[in-house]
Amino acid sequence: MSLISRCSFAEFWTAFESKDLIRLMDEKGLKGARIEVQHLEAFLKIKCDDWCPTVWHLRLFVQSPDVDPPPHITMDYGFSNCETVEEKNILKEVYRRLLQSSLVDPMDLHAACIQGKVFDFSRQHEPLLELRFGRLMSNIYPL
Repeated sequence: MSLISRCSFAEFWTAFESKDLIRLMDEKGLKGARIEVQHLEAFLKIKCDDWCPTVWHLRLFVQSPDVDPPPHITMDYGFSNCETVEEKNILKEVYRRLLQSSLVDPMDLHAACIQGKVFDFSRQHEPLLELRFGRLMSNIYPL
């Protein structure tokens, strides 16, 4: 059941504006569903103009059909290494599978990203991942 069906728009908007959606979700009986989403509380506390880990942008991108990767994930997650649309789509699918897995913590993927070890991290969760992804998943990190 969604939060929107359990509260008025005014309640939702007020909680959203005040960064208090967690409290509203709990009040409306959604605490169990809320705690199943890793790092939701930390994510919802990020202000619109604040920096946030690029893994959150990656998570949105892999769920969005027919869009190009935004610049901040293009470098971090290797899309700049793709030479064809097919490579971009395959790489996007690999990240989609990783981020949908209950065994993958998005912040661990982000930590691997800033250490320059995205491919190694991905192989731990997808042992049959082809070696060609090593080239695609390389980035400029660590700096």
